[in-house]
Amino acid sequence: SQEEEYTCTWEPPCRFVIHKTKFIGFEAPFNISCPISCPKFSFRDLFLGIIAVVLTDKKIPGGGWLKDKAGPLVAKIVSADLIKTLWLLFLIGVGLALSVIAYTIYDNNRIVVIRQEVQIEGLPEAFEGFTVLQISDLHGKRFGERQEKLVNLINGLDFDMIAITGDMNHYWRRDSTPLVELLRGIEHKEYVFYTAGNTGPFDMEVLTGKITADGVRLRDEGCILLDKPYPIIREGNTLWIAEYFSAYEADRLLSMLLEEEDSDEKSALQLWLNRVDEVKEQYHNIPNEDVLIAVTHFPLSEATLNDLRQGDFPHYDLVIAGHYHGGQLRLPLIGALWIPAPYLPRGGLFPPQDVVSGLVKGKNTQQYISRGLGASSRLPWLTFRLFNSPEVNLITLKRQDK
Repeated sequence: SQEEEYTCTWEPPCRFVIHKTKFIGFEAPFNISCPISCPKFSFRDLFLGIIAVVLTDKKIPGGGWLKDKAGPLVAKIVSADLIKTLWLLFLIGVGLALSVIAYTIYDNNRIVVIRQEVQIEGLPEAFEGFTVLQISDLHGKRFGERQEKLVNLINGLDFDMIAITGDMNHYWRRDSTPLVELLRGIEHKEYVFYTAGNTGPFDMEVLTGKITADGVRLRDEGCILLDKPYPIIREGNTLWIAEYFSAYEADRLLSMLLEEEDSDEKSALQLWLNRVDEVKEQYHNIPNEDVLIAVTHFPLSEATLNDLRQGDFPHYDLVIAGHYHGGQLRLPLIGALWIPAPYLPRGGLFPPQDVVSGLVKGKNTQQYISRGLGASSRLPWLTFRLFNSPEVNLITLKRQDK
């Protein structure tokens, strides 16, 4: 290091010492000691001085004027080499930020197709290669005018059924038009199964299972609502599609009903218990040898995937879900920063990456989780995806011998 002594030209005049140190090939201010306070020196002066040196170095008019405004002290403590380096770092930072913004805009408006094979024990030969197209978490986003880009992509794919796994509406705007535009554009709609998620459109009343006005509209657009299990029959073999119901929901509701004292809550619980009992009867009609696939919005927890007890419900061979958005905001080499999974440690913050999306296997069943197409947030300025391309998913069933 070295010391240089300068005379202050400000009032009141004083003498001060600048201690400078050399690093990374250029001089930088390390410390300033002054026996008298110089009231006119401020970080504003320093900032103006930095700009002045840059402008002067680039021979841009105005640099000298700014330099005079900042005061002579700045010219002493800020070296040209330091300014050039800081300016270069600033330009690199701005360039990287603009590149990330440009890529994010591009990435949020493209669609990738993710393919996954799923092994199912005892899958009938008639359903070997049966392919499910999963569409999830659109959140009111449009891909081109009247969903043209998304429609063209889907119409170019080969699949046997479509599973729409919820959250088609925007978080803030309950407008179903983007979903309806998509449904009207799809050509192959023999089997389009729909579940609502937590933003809708809501096809059924939760407590009673009664079809809503939105549900009627979705039916008119070709959707099959999962108010009961639906069979797909090929060559005398049956594959069932159903909403996911917990095998122990009735026991849980009965316990809550017995403890509840509020009459309104008690009535609501009774309606829901009646609905679950009704669904249980419907599930009893599914033979154990048939394949059962759940189309739902909310992924099952690891504990549920590993629960070997069946209760009053048959075994699910596969659960197809969405909801997590793949974390929505992801970082390279790190992955998802957070998913809405309160059963995970830290409430889903920095989750295990193997449960965020894709095929997740448990001891009892397996589930496939799509990252979906759109984005949502309670904070409007966070309604985008970061390093997380919108996706549709092709899930192909393959036979696994017992």
